[in-house]
Amino acid sequence: MRTAPQPVTHLARIAPHSRLWGTPSACLPRRFPSISCSRCSEECPTGALNIGEAGFELESRCVDCGRCAAACPTGALSLGQFRLDLQLDLPGQAETAIVVDCLKVPESLVPAHAVRVPCTGALATSQWLALVNAANGHRVRILDRGWCTTCSAGGVARPAAPRVDQARALLHGIGDVSSSPLPASGEAPAFRDRIAFADAPLPQELRPDAIPQPGQQRAVSRRGFLRELIGQAARVADDANNITETIGEAPGTDGRARILPAERLAQLSELRRALVTIDETTGGARLPATLFHTVSTSQSCCNHQVCATACPTAALRGWSDGASSGIELVVDLCTGCGACAQTCPEQALRVVPAQTAPRPNQVTTVSHHVTSSCFDCGHPFVNRVSRQAIHRHGSQGDDGSHDECKDTREPMREYVRIEPDAAGLIDDEPVCPACMKSRELGRDLFAGLFSRPASLPP
Repeated sequence: MRTAPQPVTHLARIAPHSRLWGTPSACLPRRFPSISCSRCSEECPTGALNIGEAGFELESRCVDCGRCAAACPTGALSLGQFRLDLQLDLPGQAETAIVVDCLKVPESLVPAHAVRVPCTGALATSQWLALVNAANGHRVRILDRGWCTTCSAGGVARPAAPRVDQARALLHGIGDVSSSPLPASGEAPAFRDRIAFADAPLPQELRPDAIPQPGQQRAVSRRGFLRELIGQAARVADDANNITETIGEAPGTDGRARILPAERLAQLSELRRALVTIDETTGGARLPATLFHTVSTSQSCCNHQVCATACPTAALRGWSDGASSGIELVVDLCTGCGACAQTCPEQALRVVPAQTAPRPNQVTTVSHHVTSSCFDCGHPFVNRVSRQAIHRHGSQGDDGSHDECKDTREPMREYVRIEPDAAGLIDDEPVCPACMKSRELGRDLFAGLFSRPASLPP
């Protein structure tokens, strides 16, 4: 059965003193120890979160800022128990700039219809991209209250800056839509400039020590879908007297299941949404190639497919049509971690940045091996490699041509070629490596029993 990435369907409260939820089965280093990922613990401003042998370990100094969840590439962490349903309050178009403000700001000082977050650093890159798409050509303004440096959830001047900068760079990579229409008069800002910080300082004495619970804040209907998006819905059930320890059914143990790169797929989805706007104004825009990777194999590949087994996201997977087999790459799922290349026994794989952007959901053939039936045992085995870097789903490139790699490798049976002899071995019979070893053993035994010792005269 083919491996498949498994989305997060189960969350459990990590510690009773926190609103942080998680699922260790979606954590990369927990499932695949060879992969080094500590983004969540590195992002934690208080050093309260660690990944141990038993799963997530959360100390009492956690402040429920949500920055660890924003940093997680697989959605293994989430802040608060909520139901994600973007269709309940989805506006057609934004009418003004979207304002993002902190939950610690007093109610009376918060702009109308603001999207309030426990920390501006609690939004993932994909969520900033979603805000830009929802703004319909207007800006997304992040209010800087001047509190972050001294706040226990911040510790830096602008904790949102790294992911905001990443979102801006991605938007810059897909183009500039400064000529896109606006509902009101005026010219839209360049795409990368649609997310901006705005200085709006407040006195330090107004800042509370703890982050208020989202359920204690007023509802914002016009931006309700955005609150759903960031996990701050009005349906949060998180008070001390109403604690549910798990959400969803725990998945069964399945060694074939892989981890869905949720954040990467969300970023690609939002960027492709933005491309619709660019196509309407400029035509022919596409995602930058730097977002993707390609995998290639050398002539040393023996089709063990250990690489596919090692891939944490099932981006690399085996394929077979009966007459041939090999590995293929689901381009959108590949994070470029290099686990496949590190695991390959022959060191036959290379993972490199792509030179051109693929089509959405493109699957590319990495290797192609002809399969033969063994003359001795009848089992199928790889007999010849004829690698072709072609697209099995939509096999032609944009110019109608195939990108093929010339193969010079001889059939595998020729690697152990032996000449016909008295033992009855025939060279042109397709024989699997195991049976070939049995033949060689029989030949050696035959030679040892019936050959004349060199000490005897002829």
